[in-house]
Amino acid sequence: MPALSLLIRFLLSAVIGAAGAFGVAAVVAPGATSQARPGPAQSVDLTTEAGEPAAFGLVSIPDAQPVALEALPDDKTLQLVAYAEPGTTPVDPFHPAWTNALGHPRVPAITQFDGGPLANVNCVMAAGAMLARLTFGIVTTGTQVRSFSGDPSGGTDLHALQKAMHDGWGVSFKLGYLTPLQLRSLLYAGAGAVILGWYGEIPDEYSLQKGFVSGHGIYLDGFRPAGLQGDAAYYVEDPLGKPWRGYKGFEVPATYIERFGTVFGGGRIMTAWGFPGGGTPAHYPPLPPSAWPSEDQPEPGAPTPSPAPLPEPGDVPPLEVVPGDIPPAVPVDPGLSFDWPVKTGIYQIDPDLLRCIGPGAPASCPLGLVGIFPKLSTAPPTFPPLAELGTVKLLYADSVQPGVLRVIFTIPDGSAAGLQYWPSDGSGGKLLPPSSIEPMILDGQVVQVASIPVDAGVDYSFVATAGAAGAKAFSAVGTVGQ
Repeated sequence: MPALSLLIRFLLSAVIGAAGAFGVAAVVAPGATSQARPGPAQSVDLTTEAGEPAAFGLVSIPDAQPVALEALPDDKTLQLVAYAEPGTTPVDPFHPAWTNALGHPRVPAITQFDGGPLANVNCVMAAGAMLARLTFGIVTTGTQVRSFSGDPSGGTDLHALQKAMHDGWGVSFKLGYLTPLQLRSLLYAGAGAVILGWYGEIPDEYSLQKGFVSGHGIYLDGFRPAGLQGDAAYYVEDPLGKPWRGYKGFEVPATYIERFGTVFGGGRIMTAWGFPGGGTPAHYPPLPPSAWPSEDQPEPGAPTPSPAPLPEPGDVPPLEVVPGDIPPAVPVDPGLSFDWPVKTGIYQIDPDLLRCIGPGAPASCPLGLVGIFPKLSTAPPTFPPLAELGTVKLLYADSVQPGVLRVIFTIPDGSAAGLQYWPSDGSGGKLLPPSSIEPMILDGQVVQVASIPVDAGVDYSFVATAGAAGAKAFSAVGTVGQ
């Protein structure tokens, strides 16, 4: 039955001709140390997100000793490639290359509930992680920031955040005890900010934790003056938010946010801020007097004042109360916790594939091009040499928020990264794409970081890929929950 087996595992030439877009190439996982043949094939017959057929086979690696992929260690730094490129001082303080160019939010929301041991008391640290991404292109979590803070328990403040940034990454934010006018000026000029306040001052319609009225830290991504869109507002990304449920932040009227901060700070707002690139831009939009808070508006008939200058950094006064990080009363989606092992070395792409490429292929092989995922833009007429493309290596796998698996891998220079994953039992009928793949710098090397939405209790398999000049290279097969 070998011919039938191959027909099940691979696409027929007629199907390839109809799809007109599949190519061939593979780098299989390292073979077994013994002479035993690979185990039985796991046939997977799925479709792509576009509905095109995609069939391939996996086989068990005999005598395999599965290798668990480690989580990214706390002492490792991920930084966005776009930040490290030449000319990182942005011309546009709102939308430099490493942020969202379409508007707010400029950086993705980062939750304090990242699975760390102090996640319930990490709002200031998670808010600082968002500011670190905007300011320095640093990709981190509240738990990793906390690990450098020198504060092993309880709530934290801006001094602890500053220590973490200095000790962990050798950078620092600006700190100040600001008026609402100064805060508006900074955000309008393109800065992001972490502020501390009393959550009880946030009305229920904007609260992510009704009944939570204690100290809290939030990240502000921008300020909008009053206009056709409504009253003046800040774009808020609250660490209480749950990105796995679609939270991206939203606008909150400026008066609520400023009261949140001034009630807590005794009339001023305890603030850490930074501009993209780490410095203050030479040219930025000054806050016009028409956008000043009502208490700062000039008297009728008074001369029009000049736009407000940016504040100078100053020390935040010692705090008499814990500035936030009070554990919320409601458990955070325990069913979405992610603690499965992520392993490689269990399966490899079916080696029969290699027998079906090039001259001398057995008669049992399907005619035409062998179809494997992922889709190529155009099918190559001949099989390109694999040696020229190189290999794809899985480095780390972890979860930085519930329901999301992060896979870090390398690809050959000059190739394009890809990743496909699927429920291991083939349910759902489709290959799934990651929510994002971003190039980042790790230990001076460019790596690819893929985010994969996963469901608790479901086993998954995945393969990272690299493509160039019609060739595809594959990583080892990763397995989750097996």
